[in-house]
Amino acid sequence: MSIKEQNFEAGRFVEFGGRKWDVLAKLPNGCYLCITHDIVCEKAFDEDNNNDWLASSLRKWLNQEFIKELEDVVLERTEQDLTTDDGFYDYGATEDKIFLLTQDQYRSYRDKMNDVEDWWWLITAHSTKTNYVRGVHTDGSLGNGYAYNGSSGVRPACVVNLESTIKAEEEKEKQAAAEKKEAEAIGELQAAAEEQIKADQIAAEFMAYYEDIERPGSDKLLTYLKENLFFAQPASRKYHGAYMGGLAQHSINVCKRLHWLCSYEGVYNTESNKYSKETIAIVSLLHDVCKTDLYRRNDSGEYEYTDNFPVGHGEKSVFRILQYMQLTDEEIMAIRWHMGAYDNAAQTDNRDLNKAEKQSKLVTLLHIADMLASRLDD
Repeated sequence: MSIKEQNFEAGRFVEFGGRKWDVLAKLPNGCYLCITHDIVCEKAFDEDNNNDWLASSLRKWLNQEFIKELEDVVLERTEQDLTTDDGFYDYGATEDKIFLLTQDQYRSYRDKMNDVEDWWWLITAHSTKTNYVRGVHTDGSLGNGYAYNGSSGVRPACVVNLESTIKAEEEKEKQAAAEKKEAEAIGELQAAAEEQIKADQIAAEFMAYYEDIERPGSDKLLTYLKENLFFAQPASRKYHGAYMGGLAQHSINVCKRLHWLCSYEGVYNTESNKYSKETIAIVSLLHDVCKTDLYRRNDSGEYEYTDNFPVGHGEKSVFRILQYMQLTDEEIMAIRWHMGAYDNAAQTDNRDLNKAEKQSKLVTLLHIADMLASRLDD
């Protein structure tokens, strides 16, 4: 939970630095005095048995090591009175970001903190003439312990500048949001670049197969395809080939399948030149030119369907091709009926489709190639 979502109120506990902290008081400067809800560890007050906090090994550990847990919290340097229990002022005072409570602070705030079932250190020395340090017994009473006692508990205290911490937290959130947005933008640019590279590679492969078409007007048809973003089109919005270049890739896949089917059926480059490479390239690469202007990406990157020339599917492909180059009757029938029984017209009255399939094997072969490509290859 973030700092700003918590209720800093004396007598309540809050969480920061991965720990629970008891809020003891709101100080005159608007900051909050806090102590850990539980003992964080057992350590000597000073490994050399010195009861002066200024020279304490525990002070060094708290302000050099433990403080690293609190890097997301703005802490105020706080003066602690080091007057000994017997009233000597020799140790003076200290300013630290992490410290221990004095015995007077313990007496003032003991009802605001969690009771722990172990002995723990205070910052107050018993006397400058002894090695004892004041501490809190398990029953809450005060006592003395040798400074070198490493089995005594440690409850760090600090003063949190809540206003500055919240500002720093919000600034960090803004920075994180900005970095995330930047990373997403870079990711989108990289994805777009990779998508374009893939589309360019597909287009190059398409061109290689298109070289088999030498019919007059094929160059002008190719120019039309480029200018109308044929090579950027998907084959569909959400089914097969639903990506930039998907339409060209589907056309290539149909071409490969049709080459294989025609060879298998023995109608590929026979002596009568029935279904030549050119015919195969024409009907396979161009069967879906009707989709050239069907899809546009919206602001969210999704493809939207818009048909500005709604004259049918296969019919539209035939119309577009004939605007630039001639087709044979078999090529027209194959492209017109490449959807087979899935064509809307065939679902209403399939007599024309049946006649076309009887007149030309190419009608059936192209339909099968289209099905294989869309179901298995795309």
